[in-house]
Amino acid sequence: MDYGEEIVFTGGINSDDETRVVPKGDYRDFQYCRLGEVSGKGFCVVTSQGTKEVFNDALTQNYKILGGAAWEKQNAIVYFVYRNVGADQIWMYDIATENHTLIIESTILDFSPDYLIYHANIIDDILKWTDGRWNDSVYMYIPQSGAKVFNPPYQINIQKALDGFYAGIENELRTFDAVKWPFDPPSCAYGTDAERVDNKLRRKLFKFMVQPIYENGETGVWSMYSNLPIPTVNELVTGTNWLDPKTDNVIYVRFNTGPKNVRKINVAVQQFDETSYGAEPNFGTFLQLNKDVDSIADNVEYVVSFYGDAALSQIADLFKNYDRLPIEANCQEFLPTNQLAYVNFREGFDKDLIIDASASYSKTYIDYSPTASDIFIGVNPASNSVTLPAKFQKIYITTE
Repeated sequence: MDYGEEIVFTGGINSDDETRVVPKGDYRDFQYCRLGEVSGKGFCVVTSQGTKEVFNDALTQNYKILGGAAWEKQNAIVYFVYRNVGADQIWMYDIATENHTLIIESTILDFSPDYLIYHANIIDDILKWTDGRWNDSVYMYIPQSGAKVFNPPYQINIQKALDGFYAGIENELRTFDAVKWPFDPPSCAYGTDAERVDNKLRRKLFKFMVQPIYENGETGVWSMYSNLPIPTVNELVTGTNWLDPKTDNVIYVRFNTGPKNVRKINVAVQQFDETSYGAEPNFGTFLQLNKDVDSIADNVEYVVSFYGDAALSQIADLFKNYDRLPIEANCQEFLPTNQLAYVNFREGFDKDLIIDASASYSKTYIDYSPTASDIFIGVNPASNSVTLPAKFQKIYITTE
């Protein structure tokens, strides 16, 4: 059979009868074939293609393909390319059209020909991978510079990358990293809204948290607690400031909106009042912000006004303070239970850092023969002051 040729068989494999008496429509053997569509014309056997070599003219012989993953949704193969000169790349090969499309080109990828990418999964449109790149003798964490000196597990939405969502990928490193926001808890302060005639914040205290919802719908962990805002004026025993009941009738909650891959933000509150009896009250969500719907920019300070009259929604998994993701992993796999598993991974950094430092200095000599007036130093005990000679005041000795 030629490749692509279709032959219809009405029977099946017949290995019992002798070859000379096999009925018409049956077949003796079945190799390099597969069953095609059965609708309309009965059983149809088509040839299966074996290994096919394809070329990407944009890649030179000095580049190296480190690994790949099947993008079943698009019937495509996504592969990783190390470039000895220039930024590394991620490409897509469309099996149907046999076309290669560049997805990402960035130095952030930081591929190495010594670390092949055996572990990559594409879940819907999300590409997740790890290469386990780490070398104790070369790579050290440098908190002063914030330099990335190893490769953590990464992820990115391929379809959004192709659609141009990640314009300027170097500025969207958190798009790859699993969770790095929010860095800081929200800050809060009381204020006065003259347009409101009521005050539902009396005899209560509040704390706030924020939670990101990422571009692919993943819900992040909650931030740390905010500060405990204190009213600007003392409340009377009755709990009401009769001089100005509008004073301190709003709490302004301020936080950063996060990078582009954060698309929604949940805001939650914890309320302490006389009914708490010293117990720790639960947090409840009272607001969800949508950057697209509410026209909220990325990486800006945003302020939410809280008046104490919002309905609260109970929070699940409140005390997961941080997403747990290894800083480096040698193995990754997407399980049938829709869970991402990492094996042989590293968490945290060594506490003992040996810093190899040295210091040197040099002396500066001045060839100068002063006169009596030049070296006169005036001392005034009454004012506890010292007057240096004018020429001495112009001499500077530096060390390094």
